[in-house]
Amino acid sequence: MATNTALLRKFTSFQGDAALFKITESASPEFADLAKRFPAAVARALKSLGWYAQKSMKDMIRAGGPSGGKWLELSDVRRYRRMERLKAGEFPRRSYRGMKKKGTAGKWVAPGLSAKAKDTPDPSGVFGKVAQTIAYRKPQDKNMVEIGALSPSAADFLSAVQEGKRGGKGSFQFTGRQVVTPAMRRAFWAAGFPLSEETTMIGQEGRALVPPAFKELHPEIERYLVGRITSTLAKQGIDWMKQ
Repeated sequence: MATNTALLRKFTSFQGDAALFKITESASPEFADLAKRFPAAVARALKSLGWYAQKSMKDMIRAGGPSGGKWLELSDVRRYRRMERLKAGEFPRRSYRGMKKKGTAGKWVAPGLSAKAKDTPDPSGVFGKVAQTIAYRKPQDKNMVEIGALSPSAADFLSAVQEGKRGGKGSFQFTGRQVVTPAMRRAFWAAGFPLSEETTMIGQEGRALVPPAFKELHPEIERYLVGRITSTLAKQGIDWMKQ
């Protein structure tokens, strides 16, 4: 069964932040026939494909996005996970002594404050939250497997990452750009990255994942499924290609 990228696209449909692989007569008569003849082996192969695709997507996320659509670099405050660490109480208050308010304009002066040399950039930790949203599910009674953000909360978070949404207290109120509030200025100052007076908006670019990830995985899908089915049946003494 030769790999056919056009055929493989018929296997996949996207629903929100998940991708569905479904074996049907119209998508692939050969696989549909295999599913009828060897349902257990095909079901096992689909479940294995779910695990494989999930792991591949997590690896892509931790590497900064699919190779076909690398994500833009993180800002320093995100690279150093300063906001997360501030909320976790990891910063000793003495690190930010010397901060003072100057004049009536409300400008914060922070001499020498930037990413500390002792800080280690941690993009994998930042994107680790995104990786945690990815899961897979194989319905017992269907020749299909779902891969992606499968719970409502995971889908909301992954959608925010893909669309460039941001906001406070767990809600994603803004897409693309958000007005800087006094509370945000105080938070950035406390994290060691004071915002200038000229900065009145903060942007957050979208980071597409699901479609480019599966575009990258497509060439491997048929080979992977065939390999798993063949291996499972071989252990039972069955050479399905000769039947």
